[in-house]
Amino acid sequence: MSQSREDAARARKGARYASRRHLWQTSTLKAVRCCGRGVQDEGAGVVVGGSSEGHTVVQGICRCGSIWAEPVCSAKIRNFRADEIQTLLARHLEAGGQAIFVTLTVRHFARHELADLLDAIRDTYKALLSGRAWVGDRKRGAAGHRDRLGIPGVVRATEVTWGETNGFHPHLHLVVLLGARQNPRPARGSGETWDPRPTGYFTPDPDDVAAWQADWRRIWTKRLTALGMRPSDEHGVRFDTVVTEKDAEAIGTYVAKIQDGKLPGAELARGDLKTGRQGNMAAFELLARLRDLVGGCDPDKVPGHGDAETLQRVWWQYETATKGRRAIEWSRGLRAAYEIDGGDTEEDDHDAATTDETAEITGGVQLSARLWAKVCRRGLDLAVEEAWAEGGAEAVRALLKEAGIGGALLTELSAEQIEQLQARRLANLAARREAAAARRLAP
Repeated sequence: MSQSREDAARARKGARYASRRHLWQTSTLKAVRCCGRGVQDEGAGVVVGGSSEGHTVVQGICRCGSIWAEPVCSAKIRNFRADEIQTLLARHLEAGGQAIFVTLTVRHFARHELADLLDAIRDTYKALLSGRAWVGDRKRGAAGHRDRLGIPGVVRATEVTWGETNGFHPHLHLVVLLGARQNPRPARGSGETWDPRPTGYFTPDPDDVAAWQADWRRIWTKRLTALGMRPSDEHGVRFDTVVTEKDAEAIGTYVAKIQDGKLPGAELARGDLKTGRQGNMAAFELLARLRDLVGGCDPDKVPGHGDAETLQRVWWQYETATKGRRAIEWSRGLRAAYEIDGGDTEEDDHDAATTDETAEITGGVQLSARLWAKVCRRGLDLAVEEAWAEGGAEAVRALLKEAGIGGALLTELSAEQIEQLQARRLANLAARREAAAARRLAP
């Protein structure tokens, strides 16, 4: 990575941590208020150290796992999700399939509540993937768009921006895979298992593609119009081919550039890197402006628009409306079809945000829960990470001394202590995941 790109990445990371510190004081969500400063195990404290893969990791802190409302966790989750989507596309395209990138938008007005808008586009999206036009009519032997086009599944991502004039603007981004042959789906209630893995690939008939696109435009417009949320005639539904054959040959290069947001996978998943268009602000842009205004910055010199009081009300509505919703979701069976593990639930997002907890560390320092609280009150959470990366335990100790905190509650860990702490932490993590799995199965 060039120095300029490295500096830009460091600046973005610093902004995410600063926004998280702002949320510690203002968020309506308890998990977000604790994220990054709460300690999981008072006895084990917090460990800052180097992983066996060469990264600096922080273990033992609470993480909210919010893909929507907390910028540090969101970046980790969305990066993980972008990798998954790119893996899916690579496997599908290299095998001979095709893919279409679809954007679904709706005209938004300031009077519309975000929760109502999100409900409307969610329900209308479900209508696109139902009915005889999509699934066909077995009794009459008529194939629907799904089978004629060989669509093994869809990945959907929801994005939300906000503007002073028209308020919230949620829209959907979809990756629709085409050209995959699959075994016939068993009839409902038959008890038969179905192997969703593609058995071959083909080029869909252009007339069938056009018919599907026209049908989706019709349904999207009709459904939202009935709700008083008519989409733009010009931009309500947009279809773009994801890659050409030439692009597919360069898929490895694309994967390497995923952080730039230039890949279909990054475009779909990495809402944390998005900037709003046409005067709208993406969620974390809005949060950054709010943070700077509360901090006393000149409104004319801070990117974005809106005063602090308005932005605070908007952010609280955004937190409430997005809580519990899935930001990124795969069609049922799509992961199995391409042998990609994982899931789309809040628990899966939380797992993606807590990868530091399972990292093997080769050296580190332990900060007591009391010391970590002091670090967070001084806003030094990121600075401690950077100090470790630059100079290890001595650099961390020097940072704390300069801040007037002192290092009495800081312990440089031996190999034996690291092993004991990690065993304790992994046992606690396994217990939490087991409890989460039990909640998934509960009626």
